[in-house]
Amino acid sequence: MDSEAGLIALDAAALIRQGVQVTVFNQRSVAEIFAMLYQVAAMVGQGAQGLEKIALMQQQLAAIKTQTARLPRRPKIFFEEWDVPHISAIKWVSELMGIAGGDDCFPELASQSLGKNRIIADGDEIVRRNPDITVIAHDNQVYGLTKKQASPTSPLGLRSNTTPRGSVLAPLRPLQVTLGVQNVSFVEQAVDWIPETLYDILRAAYHHRGLSFVRILQRCPEWLPGMFEPYVKDPQSLCLLHHARGLAISPSLGKIYRNQREHDPLDLAGARALAAMDAPIPVGILYHDPEVPCYEDLRHAGKMRSPERVRTGLQAAFDKFTIWPQGAAAAAPAPGAG
Repeated sequence: MDSEAGLIALDAAALIRQGVQVTVFNQRSVAEIFAMLYQVAAMVGQGAQGLEKIALMQQQLAAIKTQTARLPRRPKIFFEEWDVPHISAIKWVSELMGIAGGDDCFPELASQSLGKNRIIADGDEIVRRNPDITVIAHDNQVYGLTKKQASPTSPLGLRSNTTPRGSVLAPLRPLQVTLGVQNVSFVEQAVDWIPETLYDILRAAYHHRGLSFVRILQRCPEWLPGMFEPYVKDPQSLCLLHHARGLAISPSLGKIYRNQREHDPLDLAGARALAAMDAPIPVGILYHDPEVPCYEDLRHAGKMRSPERVRTGLQAAFDKFTIWPQGAAAAAPAPGAG
């Protein structure tokens, strides 16, 4: 974070005032990281050895880039450097994504060196860009790992360490929130006590190209042991969703969970109606539209990104600002010609 960099700068300034020689590095790209490594090697008298190591690492990265160039598709990646507020990837992270075979979801922010300039103020923008990731919300309606604090999905009246008199806010509905975001493409709900369906849901989410949101109603035996017990004991309290474009229900599972509904995952209005249900709890694929474009598809629609096209475009841009020697201008190539 920028505040940490500021503290480092203050410490460096204090050391300099004391007469101590200080070297501060502020690398922001892969190339700058290699330059920093060489400087460190040279400082300790190992410049030649450092160059050998750097050359080896560069060769390894080049080999990886060659391998990933053959991948059938490049996943879109959202890298979160910070959670509140959302801060996207710095340049060297974005570059490593590309080398590894992926595409940064926010490439226009990667060139910004300061974290404050890479803040994504609206979290819904991440969903709108439809990155090729699976988001899983393990929802046990309490912050259990930190010893029972109220969470955004805690029910009204829940007594916890942070709400000793009971939660006063209505719980957030993750499915409704996600289904209300423009460009949403895949929303599912699972429960941890039906492993067969849970597996099928996660598998479908993994194979979806774009952002998949999966909410898993998950029991917390330590802090909320009885929260989901009524649903575990009563199969009729759940509604299993099935469709030819969705999930199939096995005969053995169908004998236990007889409350079933055929729901077309392309039906957004129907998905929103299901998400608003308090009972029975819908389990399965609420919404799935594989035709929703990913951000990268929209950015590069109709554009050829071959190396030759990039080289030609760069040459044309450089030629606009070239100062040719007297008499050589006539022989200079026309913009875009060379």
